[in-house]
Amino acid sequence: MPEFDPAMKKAAIAFNKCTQATTKHMIIISDGDPSPPTNQTMRLFTNPPNGRPVQISTVAIGTHGAPGSVPTVVYPHEMLSGINVETLPTIKGFVYTQLKQNPLVEVSLIADQAEGDPENHTILASWTFGLGRTAVFTTDTGTRWAPALRDWEYHDQFLTQMKEWSTRPTAEEGKLHITP
Repeated sequence: MPEFDPAMKKAAIAFNKCTQATTKHMIIISDGDPSPPTNQTMRLFTNPPNGRPVQISTVAIGTHGAPGSVPTVVYPHEMLSGINVETLPTIKGFVYTQLKQNPLVEVSLIADQAEGDPENHTILASWTFGLGRTAVFTTDTGTRWAPALRDWEYHDQFLTQMKEWSTRPTAEEGKLHITP
């Protein structure tokens, strides 16, 4: 698909016919190669005739960081407290992202080697807005992109700290337990 515009116009027409839904959400899965939709097409989603905007999320497939990247710390976030970041293992890939242009976004880890715009090399980012917190980790902890991460001595501590930072406390002591 060389451009998003034709497919998104068809989707906008279909969403406008759906008048009963109170929430509308479209997920676009792409390799990131198509040209972006026009502003006119985007207005069909943000200011549709029926008055119910459509939320759009994108998932990039097939646009991965260069093999052999070592995550590099650019901001010492509290999720990395007590972790020897000098021992971060090499990763084979990650999902390219587009850095959200917002002063609340804190990028903590980036890939040291990857093609394209350096803003798309984010491995770990986070932000706080109101009472909500979000953490984004763009590689995996499985066998595909970061198998060495599972054997890393700080693996459990890192994932636990990321989970605990990003979740709201459930009781006065602020402990949350997730069982696989």
